[in-house]
Amino acid sequence: VIVEQDGTVEERDREILGTDSLLDAGQLAFVGALGGRRLAAVDDFGGEGFFAGGRMNYGLTENLTLSGSAAHQQDLFGADAFRFTGQGETDSLPSQSTHLGSRLIWQVADPLLLTVEGARSETGEMSSADWAYRTNAELHMGRLRLYPAYFRYGPSFFDGQRADLRDVAGGSLSMVWRSPSGDRITFGGSSSRDNLDRERSRTVRIRDTILSWDLRRLIPRSTLTLGTNLVWLDDASPYRYDVIGLDSGLLGGWTLRSRFVIGDDIRRIMREQLPDGTSSRFDRIRRQASNFDARSSLGSGSQSSRFDLRRRLSARWQLSAAYRSTGDTKRSYLDLMRSASYGESWQWRFTPGYDWSDRSLYLQNRLEYLLGGSYRNRVVLENQFLKDDWTVRFSVMVQLNVGFADRKPIPIVDDRLNPDMGGVKGRVFLDYNGNGVPDGGEPGVENVALDTDMGWRISSGKGGLFVIPNSSYRLRARVSLDAENLPAVYTPTHGTQDAIVRSGMFTEVNLGIGAFGSVLGAVRGSTADETIEGVAGLRILLVDGEGNVAGHSITARDGSYYLGEIKPGRYRVRVDQTVLPGGFTLEDAEREVEVFPRDEFFELEGIDFLGKLAELSAPEPAVEQESPSDAQYKIFD
Repeated sequence: VIVEQDGTVEERDREILGTDSLLDAGQLAFVGALGGRRLAAVDDFGGEGFFAGGRMNYGLTENLTLSGSAAHQQDLFGADAFRFTGQGETDSLPSQSTHLGSRLIWQVADPLLLTVEGARSETGEMSSADWAYRTNAELHMGRLRLYPAYFRYGPSFFDGQRADLRDVAGGSLSMVWRSPSGDRITFGGSSSRDNLDRERSRTVRIRDTILSWDLRRLIPRSTLTLGTNLVWLDDASPYRYDVIGLDSGLLGGWTLRSRFVIGDDIRRIMREQLPDGTSSRFDRIRRQASNFDARSSLGSGSQSSRFDLRRRLSARWQLSAAYRSTGDTKRSYLDLMRSASYGESWQWRFTPGYDWSDRSLYLQNRLEYLLGGSYRNRVVLENQFLKDDWTVRFSVMVQLNVGFADRKPIPIVDDRLNPDMGGVKGRVFLDYNGNGVPDGGEPGVENVALDTDMGWRISSGKGGLFVIPNSSYRLRARVSLDAENLPAVYTPTHGTQDAIVRSGMFTEVNLGIGAFGSVLGAVRGSTADETIEGVAGLRILLVDGEGNVAGHSITARDGSYYLGEIKPGRYRVRVDQTVLPGGFTLEDAEREVEVFPRDEFFELEGIDFLGKLAELSAPEPAVEQESPSDAQYKIFD
């Protein structure tokens, strides 16, 4: 988002199709991991668990990349580890397993990207070897985008993490349409079934549909979400689960988020049968839309609702009021939060509320001190009053996670990167020529604060690099420069960007900033008695090499003017002679200047114009001028 001095706002909004998984022809890449067993219950590490694995990628052509993977785990989960299966049963996690896989990524054409994957697992038990397949595509056709997908996990397959991710097959199709006016309508559906080998007595079939309509043209900043979900147990009547949601920006800076869920409690079984990264993208959206924690058994009627009102009081303070109703639990509360802005260390949150089910007050107070300005390293003091009991907690959280890009370490804002979810990576660069695109020789800029709609606020690392994992199954992500904390010497050239986020890859997003210059000077005239006077109210134009007006200014009472945010290039500074006062003639109405690329803000001084003034002009209000500094420039007479 670019704001000119005259108040004009220009927003450059670009969408990028992620093709980060495609390697150049002949390029080889490898990623691997090695680790042990972590006992989450006691927050400790055991000595017997072991895991090792890796993936090798090779670019066959510029549009075709082949990869192979292998992994093995031994005693990683422990004897008592188990997970729920898709039909409410439990299954232990195997003590050992070996995994092999392959993936093919093919950009068939510019608008079509196809991914095909296969994997085989072996757990060392009788009849335990099995296969899994999945394929998905991304097709862009003008304003319409299609995302078809198919997956099949064999009855005995084990992916190395989840016992429930097996014995399921299905497909999905999602569509996104964007109107010429900017409205976006999203529709999708998925279908899946288990009991693939017909050895169980019961078969579960699931169908899921959702519609999301961006209403911003009808109601500013509003989105309507509708969803319906059906589950069949064999051929019996289906269970149904419906979601209605509305997000809207209200007057006075308030925003509303509301969700209403009604129907049978089937979310648990749907979550287990539709695996992450393989099922419909819209199943993920539906999970977010419902925000419903199922508490009762399959088939019992239930409903939930949620309403949130929020208002940002300032850059650091936010106030919200909320109501939650889920099963037998009903709560309402206020929330006052002070967030630390970039470079600050303290943040605080105060939440008083009332539990309508217990008819009791509750209170939560949380104070955090950020270590080194990082949102992931902090000291936390928290106290809570709930059901007549006080609880005080003190904790210290320290994490350092880095990745590598161009052989340089860069910080990772999450505690893990999930390839199935994808994310965004990129660089903040110094845009010498101001074209918004990283060109050769334009360096990265570190310690630049970024805002995202993915739940993260980070800053660029060495070389201006950053990585942002997709932690909420988004289809799209917006990354922007934090304008409030951008150093004053820089001006955004490409400060906001939308990216399409795909499973299995990180979409590249680059944000440009420029250290642009300014021109200072004055228009003066000599009177009959040879007195030099400033001429106020004249219009000064900055004209680029193509004859376009790149900026303008009005001379102040003393005749001075200021032209700011000038990109590198050759310009002509011109006095607009169509508004010259009567009796004033210029000796020279135009000067030529050249602005060179610089790493820091600079000013060109002394670009003055002289003339003869027969009669003084009426003074105009002065324009505030900035103090001059050293500059590098050429003046052409």
